[in-house]
Amino acid sequence: MSSKRRLRRKACTGKQPSPNHHAANYVAAKLREQGTQVNSYKCKFCRCWHVGHRPREVEHGIDSRAMERQEQRILKQRTY
Repeated sequence: MSSKRRLRRKACTGKQPSPNHHAANYVAAKLREQGTQVNSYKCKFCRCWHVGHRPREVEHGIDSRAMERQEQRILKQRTY
């Protein structure tokens, strides 16, 4: 298991912090105009706003909990 310090370094390294939501949304909008799929979000470690890519599950419209439920249904069907 990773330490909190290591997670923080990984989460914030190389990212430009924005002072507020409006500034981060402005940067994200400019990047979207160029065709990049990004969103702004508040970092739980540094409490600043960052701009970054969506998680793969969200980008493809897949909810991880929904995937788990579907896998459980498939396993139940196989056991009957």
